[in-house]
Amino acid sequence: VYLVCDGIDQQYVAAIALSDGQEIWKTSRPKMRSDNGEFQKAYSTPLVVQAAGKKQMVIPGAQWLVAYEPDTGKEIWRMDHGSGFSVTPMPSFEDGLVIFSTGFMKAEVVAVDPAGTGDVTKTHVKWRAKNGPSMPSMLTKDGKVYYLSDRGILHCANSKTGEILNRKRLNGNYSASLLMAGKHIYASSREGKVFVVKADESLELVATNSFDGKIMATPAPIKDDLIFRVDDKLYRVGKSAG
Repeated sequence: VYLVCDGIDQQYVAAIALSDGQEIWKTSRPKMRSDNGEFQKAYSTPLVVQAAGKKQMVIPGAQWLVAYEPDTGKEIWRMDHGSGFSVTPMPSFEDGLVIFSTGFMKAEVVAVDPAGTGDVTKTHVKWRAKNGPSMPSMLTKDGKVYYLSDRGILHCANSKTGEILNRKRLNGNYSASLLMAGKHIYASSREGKVFVVKADESLELVATNSFDGKIMATPAPIKDDLIFRVDDKLYRVGKSAG
């Protein structure tokens, strides 16, 4: 099991053996410009991809996006994305590119070619786009990346070039990640609204649903149903629920 500890006082990645809990390896995160621990923390989930002929574990953090060898913890490459911190969205992988958000303060979406080694900041960044998410994770499918700003602007972009193909403003504020089910994307707001849009360039709104409370957590699919956590309640929604 891989642990990402991007805290205020320490920042490192470690691999722990499931059999006995012993540490297999531990690697410190790259040094940062800021000495303020608040600007050194992050919360992102690792993404393991097969790229450039090897497995890579890609982990965004404050200031840096870093790829590691999962078996050894050895750093493969790093990219300085700026002064972003509290990075929460999980990265995505589409068209051979790692696509991630830079987090707070002004979130951008950045695409990086994972074929390099060392510091690839000036050589392997393929595109950057404004109005990225600080908290909701993105979706990628069929050469497109879908991302939702915290203030409710849903984007559909070409994953290879970053070209914005369409935007749609959804009401509300967002912490929950986007969820794709079949041909639809579900966007769940802090105000308890769930917007259902087509998972294509049209971003056509097909349904709006309401709950009696805030939605902060990403919905969880169970077979053909969805589980929503709303404040102090759980809802199961679907044909089999009842």
